[in-house]
Amino acid sequence: MTILRTLRTLRGRLVAVAAVATMLLTATPPAQAYTTYTPSGGPAVNLVGTGISLTDIPIGQTISCGSFTMAGGVSSPGLSRGYPTPAVNLPTLASAGCSNTWWGAVTFALAPTWRLAMTGDPSGGVWPARLTEVKISGVVYGCAIEVTGVVNGTFSVGLQRFTPVAGPSGLQVSAAVGGAPCVTIDVAVGDPIAVGGYWTNTALPPIALANP
Repeated sequence: MTILRTLRTLRGRLVAVAAVATMLLTATPPAQAYTTYTPSGGPAVNLVGTGISLTDIPIGQTISCGSFTMAGGVSSPGLSRGYPTPAVNLPTLASAGCSNTWWGAVTFALAPTWRLAMTGDPSGGVWPARLTEVKISGVVYGCAIEVTGVVNGTFSVGLQRFTPVAGPSGLQVSAAVGGAPCVTIDVAVGDPIAVGGYWTNTALPPIALANP
């Protein structure tokens, strides 16, 4: 009798645990995964850089810029689009006061149009984002260098800030022409580039983002 009673008690407890687990699973809705998003606000956008720098990772050399701005506008505000279709077009690009400790002053040519796109769903108001169609050219110590690709990062709606990821950004050296000078500074095609600092949108109304 005692054994049977114990077995019944254990079975009852197992059934109760299973019922609670089932209730919790059915009461918790699955996380929504979207494939589209809608930008609004603006339409003017003015992204002002703070502490912007480019680092050739293999050689550990950094070019820092005193100013770096990107301006343009929200593309088709209020229109839903799939990831990673751009939210912002940035045709007006400017940098100044760029230099390296060893190489001296560097003047960049920034080829338009760069674009800012969201690449996935947000978390706490912060969206995974990407600058695309990036092209930066300059002459460094007699070596003509071109850097192209994307800059992966995040966009905070609350701060109106695009922050590049740490480490390889998605940019790389796509050309290094100049013979001996390029050998001297050791820059090579394929070198990954890290982007430091962040850009803040100072235009009003601010950029707004929503799903779907």
